[in-house]
Amino acid sequence: LSRRGTGGWAPQDIATPHQAPVGVAPGLPAEYKLFSNDLSLGAVEPFGATRLSPQATERTPYLRQADGSFTPLVTPANVPPGTKFGGTEEHPEAFNPGVTIVSATLDLAHVLLNSSAPLVGGVEAGFGGPYEWSSDGAIKFLGWGPSPGAGPVCGGAGTPCIQIGGLPGGNFVRHAISDDGSRVVFKGGNHLFLRDLPREETLQLDFPAPGGEPSSRTTFQDASADGSRVFFTSNGRLTVDSTSEPALGSRGKPDLYMCRVSIEEGHLACALRDLTANTIDPSEPADVLGAVIGTADDGSSVYLVANGALAPGAVPGDCGGNLASESCNLYRVDTETGATKLIAVLSGADFPDWGFLGEDLGTLTARVSPDGRYLAFMSRRPLTGYDNRDAGTGASDEEVFLYDSAADSGAGNLVCASCDPTGARPRGVLDSPNFPGPLVDRAPGNWAGQTLAANVPGWTRFFQLEGVYQSRYLSNSGRLFFNAADALVPQDTNGVMDVYEYEPPTVGSCTASSPTFGPASGGCVSLISSGTSPEESAFMDASESGDDVFFLTASKLAPTDVDNSLDLYDASVGGSAQVPAKPVECVGDGCQQPAVPPSDATPNSLSFNGAGNAKECPKGKKLRKGRCVQQKSKKHKNKHHKKKGKNSRSNGSKKQKRGNAKGGGHK
Repeated sequence: LSRRGTGGWAPQDIATPHQAPVGVAPGLPAEYKLFSNDLSLGAVEPFGATRLSPQATERTPYLRQADGSFTPLVTPANVPPGTKFGGTEEHPEAFNPGVTIVSATLDLAHVLLNSSAPLVGGVEAGFGGPYEWSSDGAIKFLGWGPSPGAGPVCGGAGTPCIQIGGLPGGNFVRHAISDDGSRVVFKGGNHLFLRDLPREETLQLDFPAPGGEPSSRTTFQDASADGSRVFFTSNGRLTVDSTSEPALGSRGKPDLYMCRVSIEEGHLACALRDLTANTIDPSEPADVLGAVIGTADDGSSVYLVANGALAPGAVPGDCGGNLASESCNLYRVDTETGATKLIAVLSGADFPDWGFLGEDLGTLTARVSPDGRYLAFMSRRPLTGYDNRDAGTGASDEEVFLYDSAADSGAGNLVCASCDPTGARPRGVLDSPNFPGPLVDRAPGNWAGQTLAANVPGWTRFFQLEGVYQSRYLSNSGRLFFNAADALVPQDTNGVMDVYEYEPPTVGSCTASSPTFGPASGGCVSLISSGTSPEESAFMDASESGDDVFFLTASKLAPTDVDNSLDLYDASVGGSAQVPAKPVECVGDGCQQPAVPPSDATPNSLSFNGAGNAKECPKGKKLRKGRCVQQKSKKHKNKHHKKKGKNSRSNGSKKQKRGNAKGGGHK
């Protein structure tokens, strides 16, 4: 964890302590699952059985506090006496099943849990949750019936209680709990419920409206931040105007429904509406695909992809095989008026726009701005007329698009943020399906096998396919961050992926007269990474306003960066130059004093100026002019000494001097 102060960024090691090494467990998640919005708190599921607090008696999830202490979420103090909740230890890195974290409010004051053991009285074993932990330490069961004192609405093998995100078929966790923690959506068997905790009341969300038919399969999609509007898909005709088809397989051809929750006559009530009822051709089902891309925080709009032709300009789609030849429709639905607008006709190969595994946010690579005005997505289709055929391969490259629903035109405004402003055809990067793949899509491989001229990241995965967080690459102002292989500005000269920013006019410093303004994109495109690194750079995240953008790069962009490895950088609006970091305190052997150099000034090999190391000769021979010659007998030597006299001493002086030089080098 790193904090920024007046002296720059200061890192802190927050790894959890362990009594024994647990090693790296491929395929298993990290210990930290969630962080509060200000990063002061962390939700932890530790590996191993090491207790992180004196209050902990068994393995349990924790909250790491700002002071470094750990608060256990489940203890003997908040469960019935004798409850065994720690799970069974299979190996040092995993417990099965135990208590697990599912989701939480932004401030981590309310945490959703799954548990194989009953954590409250009156609940039988095998219910599996769902539970809610609050900051006062209390644990509540969410699966009670519609009124206070009623029994569970689910339980046993036939109708298990499933926390959203807990099991396959319920992996969407966005807004499953309202921002204030008062409302939680969960599944009971094949049905969807909402629990109002202050009212202690439960509401079935997929209950058919008058004249409707029951559903055999319901999937939670999203909800407004306050829990007043809940969105879900169902293959049942829950309303009289529904056009869904439940007969074709388990998924069928579902419609998207919205339940507007209100209080009527003192109880929870649901005003159910089919948002995708086909008014153009009632015989054609909407066939909503995969994950709903997203909604406005207040639930006033929703973006989705469907095969059905639900608005003028749409085509009857056939997406499902993830093929480039397939077509399907991208829509925006105004939930206040019910108006449906066609944004674009996509290719089946654009499937990560709606999550190619259907009920998995980890494969979803499109984002809605929090206020619902903007949508960022990718496509291989030339949606704005730009020729996106790769200059090297001729194949259509994926580009990044931005849709503004509030534009003056009645249908909104769609621009290609990543298309080359010169009009030159792109030179994309093949997203190789082989490990490690490109940095911009390394872990999930959402676009494996396709060529990317640009991309935006998918949701951050915690475990296998479960996405719990989406990077903020699109803000309410329309500021968009993306990765691009093409040189969209002259400063980009490295020919690899770099991080870019797109701004609509009047956002930041962008105007129609700005040097970075492109008439084709209708906005300003700027380079965030250096554009000179021989290795690719990749977007990581941004602050809510977009004034801070974090990215990975191997470039040395600060004087404190002295290695050649990938580093995490912050490009900040109005930021100052990075100051030298505070030296890290020594640990272990690093605390030893440096060795004291010898008192004699022995020259080293770089500074010595002489003939080099002395050559050793075998016994009976001596070194002469760099060669080993036979040593003369003492008698022969004395004879010559008498004849040469002074000259002999002079030669000896020269030999001694040369020897000192050679000996000095050797020393």
